[in-house]
Amino acid sequence: MKHTLAKLLMEHLDAKKVSITDNSHKHAHHKGTPHTQHTHFDVNVVSNQFENLSKVKRHQMVYALAKPLFSTTLHALSMTLKTTKEDETT
Repeated sequence: MKHTLAKLLMEHLDAKKVSITDNSHKHAHHKGTPHTQHTHFDVNVVSNQFENLSKVKRHQMVYALAKPLFSTTLHALSMTLKTTKEDETT
């Protein structure tokens, strides 16, 4: 799941950086989470496609790309989404 998600983000967002951490073990057996693996991820993406987009619009863009994965085991994403310029200033 992690690699599928990374590939999806790299290809569709022309991402300069993608970092994904699987935190599923922290959420095992939560209500609404029938699986214990590949369910919760922290996603950090740097892409210039986020330029001039609000935080909400950026999140909507990533959720739209990941939508097919939510029908498998994916349950939640925590996201940090930046442009190249924003990434350079942090």
